[in-house]
Amino acid sequence: MHLHWFSGRESDTYRWLRIAWGLWTTAILGGCAHYHLGSPEGLPFDSIAIEITGNESSAPQVEALLAQNLVDALLRDGTLRVTSPAHAEATLTVKIANYKRTLAATRSDDTTLARSFGLTLTVEASLIDNYTGKAYFINRRISTEDLAFVDSGLTQAEYQIMPMMARSLAQKIKDEVLSVW
Repeated sequence: MHLHWFSGRESDTYRWLRIAWGLWTTAILGGCAHYHLGSPEGLPFDSIAIEITGNESSAPQVEALLAQNLVDALLRDGTLRVTSPAHAEATLTVKIANYKRTLAATRSDDTTLARSFGLTLTVEASLIDNYTGKAYFINRRISTEDLAFVDSGLTQAEYQIMPMMARSLAQKIKDEVLSVW
C-alpha cells in the first residue's frame, strides 16, 4: 500500500496515522492544561514577618545584610506581603548559626600562605503560623558557599564577598519558605 501524495487521496494507513496523532496530541495537551507551577494548594498564609534572632557565627555584621536581602527576595517574588509581626500571618525566624573558612588554595611561591578560602555561611530558619502556633519547619539548616581570594587580605576579601553570600542565602531561604514543606 502506498500513499497517493499528488492525487489528493490518502491511503487508509495514512488516515489512521493522522487520527492516532491527533488523539495523542489532544491527550497530551489536555493533560497539561491543568498543570500549575508551585505547590498545588498555595501557601496557607499571605503575609510574613522576618526576624533575625542573632548571630552565633564569626561573620561580622551579616544580620542587616541578610535581613535586607531576604525582604528584597520575598518582595521581588510577590507571593507574600512582608509586614510587622503584629500584622503577619506567619513569622520566619532566622539565626545565623555558623560561618566557616576552609583553605581552598595556597600561593605558588609560598605554600604556607593562603591564596583563597572557601567560605560557608549557615543559618537555622523556622517558619511558624502566628495564629495557631503550628510550625511549618523548625531550625532548618540552610547554607551557601563561595570563594574568597585573599590577595588583598582576608578582611577585605570577606568584606567584598559577604553581600553576595547574603543575597544567595536570602534566595535559598525564600525558596524554602515558598516551597512545599
